[in-house]
Amino acid sequence: LFLVLLLCTAALAGSLVGETVPGITVREWVTENPPDVKNLAGRVYVVEFWATWCPSCVESIPHLNGINDKYKESGVEFIALSEDKSAEQVREFARRKKITYHVAIDNGTVDWFGISGYPTIVVVNHLGKAVWQGYPWSSELEAAIEKAIAAGPPPLLAGVDLGPFS
Repeated sequence: LFLVLLLCTAALAGSLVGETVPGITVREWVTENPPDVKNLAGRVYVVEFWATWCPSCVESIPHLNGINDKYKESGVEFIALSEDKSAEQVREFARRKKITYHVAIDNGTVDWFGISGYPTIVVVNHLGKAVWQGYPWSSELEAAIEKAIAAGPPPLLAGVDLGPFS
């Protein structure tokens, strides 16, 4: 318990809230149909920093699956950047745990974001600014996502009847 609390305290030591976030760099995607991380401008997205060897990270997967499923229709991209070295190990782990969000092997983003503990989540608004940073199990996570969605512009095709293409 002490080690978990120590890691959690370290995770929030250098909060990005209110700052423009650095770019996301991916060494390798382990899930199919990943988003274009160079084209996230104008979108709300959530970045999780995690690892397969982190018990708290593993425990939070079902909760994060639920959040991803809930906000997917709102256009929110959920990107989990693993600190593991083996893409194949993470790919198998994601399949076994039935992770529904995008998973990649990080390529330095954790350092650029100044993250020092796992798991840590950063919610980024449509302007590219961090609006919340914390833990996956925080009761504030969903409120931060909803606030970021509400503050953004409406979807481009809002109110347009797309007929059978909707």
